[in-house]
Amino acid sequence: MTLLVGKIIRGEGWGRKLGFPTANLSPKILPPKKLTDGVYAARIRVGRRTYEGIVIVGAPTFFGRREKKLEAYLFDFKGNLYGKIIEAEVVTKIRTMKMFTNTGLLLKQIARDVRDAKKVLRK
Repeated sequence: MTLLVGKIIRGEGWGRKLGFPTANLSPKILPPKKLTDGVYAARIRVGRRTYEGIVIVGAPTFFGRREKKLEAYLFDFKGNLYGKIIEAEVVTKIRTMKMFTNTGLLLKQIARDVRDAKKVLRK
């Protein structure tokens, strides 16, 4: 099990604009090298509550972004996470990072990622 712990910081807001708001982590320690770039099913704790979700490790795969990021999308979460510390228990890798030429393709992939992560997490 890999545990990521970080404070939520402001990002560029692309996830929210696409309908999948992500929490950008400023990790207390860098992710281990075994956590290669990709999308992972995860259980994410905020305070005393745990959510299912996905964790994205690596550079965003659209609009030519290159800087590596660590983001989490919490299923069924409503609220503000800025400034909070979260813990993400990485369960399994869903897929490697890939480039997308348009937002339509990206949105279809995100929907598949969410579906695949839910299957894994509910076993």
